[in-house]
Amino acid sequence: KADTQLTGRGAAAVTLGYYKPNDGGGALYQIIDSTDEDYESLVDDGGSAHDLKNNLKAKLIVKDSINVKQFGAYGDGEHDDDAAIQNTINNIYNKEINRIYIPSGIYNIKNQIILPNYVKISTLDGRVIFNCYVEDKANFILTSTRETNLSLNYPISYYKSAWIDGSNGGFSFIYKGTSTNNSIAIQIGEE
Repeated sequence: KADTQLTGRGAAAVTLGYYKPNDGGGALYQIIDSTDEDYESLVDDGGSAHDLKNNLKAKLIVKDSINVKQFGAYGDGEHDDDAAIQNTINNIYNKEINRIYIPSGIYNIKNQIILPNYVKISTLDGRVIFNCYVEDKANFILTSTRETNLSLNYPISYYKSAWIDGSNGGFSFIYKGTSTNNSIAIQIGEE
């Protein structure tokens, strides 16, 4: 963000990590300036856009997935990760991309995480553990909407929802709160 030698419009920048090199948060960004049409709408959110020196902005280049570490998740079992994960989900959903990659690690969840329809979270390199601290309610909410397909001769009603795919490592949800009431890991349905 502090590099004053970045050139303007159309240049690319590669980060080696989010907090430090090789922490898993590296990404590819396009550098834009005030002549780009989406310059004003890009807000520094700590992941999909960053404000730079010389009145430039960096815009995340996304293909088919986003890594939560590109938005500042630690996955170290010490820091809170829910804001970074929710920010990743919100950004991927707004870009109509559906896959979020969560590298192996331990992620602390202290606020509910909402997964909108069609968003898919998956791990590709080992076990992901969510230490869940949300008390007396769901830690993750997979929203679900009923739709009817009228394209056939008879209507078919179905639900669309988010997906959690742990086929290449697995997800564990561990309740770490202090409430004696039941707190559930995942709620499927409206928040």
